[in-house]
Amino acid sequence: MATSSTKISVEDSIQVALDAADTATGVTEEFNNIREQFEVQNIQAKRIYQSITIIFASSIAAALISLTVGFFMYYKALSTLQTNSNMAIESIAIFSENVGELAKAVKTVRVFVAQGVFLFLLAAMIHLVLLSTDYYNWFELGAQAGG
Repeated sequence: MATSSTKISVEDSIQVALDAADTATGVTEEFNNIREQFEVQNIQAKRIYQSITIIFASSIAAALISLTVGFFMYYKALSTLQTNSNMAIESIAIFSENVGELAKAVKTVRVFVAQGVFLFLLAAMIHLVLLSTDYYNWFELGAQAGG
């Protein structure tokens, strides 16, 4: 009986050991599966990190290039604007100089117009005075000669 209970106890121990070994094997397989999945996920994460790094670096480079081009365009436009401003100032100066000459020319034209009006009125008065005399009234002299 003692041997029989010992034999049962040894068999139970062996069974427990075999169950523990099976459980350890299952845990080891599960651990290996989880480790492989982790390595696959780690590789994918590294690829994503590399892609994001490339995208980030290229976007920084594109931003720097666009800023540089924008600054060049700004300074080119600023240079053109300064040139246009200088030309506008020069043209205003030339115009203001010529306005004085234009005022003198207008004054001269006014003098000539006034002189022409005066001379026309003087000529009309002389003609009327001459027409009022008998000796220089060419209307009546023409009428007498013709008729």
